[in-house]
Amino acid sequence: MAKKSFGKTSGWAGYTLSWANRRFPNGEINQGKVYPAKYDNRHKFNAVLMHTFNRKFDLNISWIYATGNWTTLPEEDFIDMKDQRQQYVYQRNNYKMPNYQRLDLSFNYYRHKKNGRMGIWNFSVYNAYAHHNSFIILPAEGYLPNPDSPDGYPMSSYPAFQSYSIFPVIPSFSYTYKF
Repeated sequence: MAKKSFGKTSGWAGYTLSWANRRFPNGEINQGKVYPAKYDNRHKFNAVLMHTFNRKFDLNISWIYATGNWTTLPEEDFIDMKDQRQQYVYQRNNYKMPNYQRLDLSFNYYRHKKNGRMGIWNFSVYNAYAHHNSFIILPAEGYLPNPDSPDGYPMSSYPAFQSYSIFPVIPSFSYTYKF
């Protein structure tokens, strides 16, 4: 982590490189083989910038980037003898979700009272540029076209997936009274 101040502006940046693997030796999960843990975010980067304009106003900016979480998705579909669709998974946490990023902004107005007390008005925006970070990925209706098929149209055994995100842009407003 690196920290720096330039007059009324200060900030820091941090980077983490890490691995998180799991293994169940008894073979209950993933046939006893090592697999990436759900939160194995190989790379994480955080940066914060704070600027104090005067004793009444300040601005804070925070940016977060991380490689995606792991999830388990079916790799093939097949129709069983009862004409039911079945999904097959070769290994646990076999798909890395898209990378995560967001920019948060915060603006504070400080109102200093004569009796030493203080009121702080805060306006913040979570995920200011509305990046659609994947929260969950689920099988979608339909299939992807089979690239090995002569005409490219028959249904393949590769299921299609849909990514869902939550928390697009969230503004907030608060008041704090310190006494």
